[in-house]
Amino acid sequence: MRMPFELFVALRYLFSRRKQTFIYIISIMSILGVALGVGALVVVLGVYNGLTTDMRDKIIGANAHGIVMSYVPAAFQQHPDLVRRVEAVEHVRGATPFIYTEVMLSAAGGVKGLVLRGIDPESAPKVLSMLREIRRGSVTDLKREGTPGIVIGSRVNLLSPSGEKGATGYSPRIRPFEVVGIFKTGMFEYDATLAFVDLKAARDILGLPDGFLTGIEIMVDDVYKADAIAQSVQDTLGSPFYVRHWMEDYSVLFCEDGAMEIIFP
Repeated sequence: MRMPFELFVALRYLFSRRKQTFIYIISIMSILGVALGVGALVVVLGVYNGLTTDMRDKIIGANAHGIVMSYVPAAFQQHPDLVRRVEAVEHVRGATPFIYTEVMLSAAGGVKGLVLRGIDPESAPKVLSMLREIRRGSVTDLKREGTPGIVIGSRVNLLSPSGEKGATGYSPRIRPFEVVGIFKTGMFEYDATLAFVDLKAARDILGLPDGFLTGIEIMVDDVYKADAIAQSVQDTLGSPFYVRHWMEDYSVLFCEDGAMEIIFP
């Protein structure tokens, strides 16, 4: 059986005689250089893919794959069956209503701004994966008698800038909340500035009417097809509703295929 010519040349210069020691050393250095280069490339690609996946999962874990919004705020009150209609769309795995606002948080350590999200404790964990991984307590405890619950870090007071009109003018609307759960995503932006309460409690502190919603969050069966599925939901609901998806909201960080986009100056 004849040896392939390429293998013959490689072995000839790799295991050369003593008088060809210089060629032997060069061959070894070339092989090691190629091996180190390939190894470095594999390590860099592994770290890059791991970072992309981890960041994407954390972002999507705290935010839905898609969000149904409306140009008319009262539209959600006029269509109480909207969640059911969204869930009936093909490839939609779950849907949950939400209220989004910004409030002031008052605790023993001081006062700071907070992103407050009113959610349905029963359906929200099916859409937001971070609610299925709460370190302490349970999201189902948001619905409780007496002082309403909040998923955050300690007992706090929430101050709504909308305020209430009294004899001395407008004053901030303040409600006490009891901590019933603590979450940790590993991303400071979410862990330090995000909290969840029940929809009823969110409407109470904001002075909103019954049935008011900011939108509906949806989960799909394939995150990389969120744009096409969002369009299907849009076509099903029609005006005045519109749908945004995570690829659109985080286009600065990710390409269309979900990979992290690196921008050089």
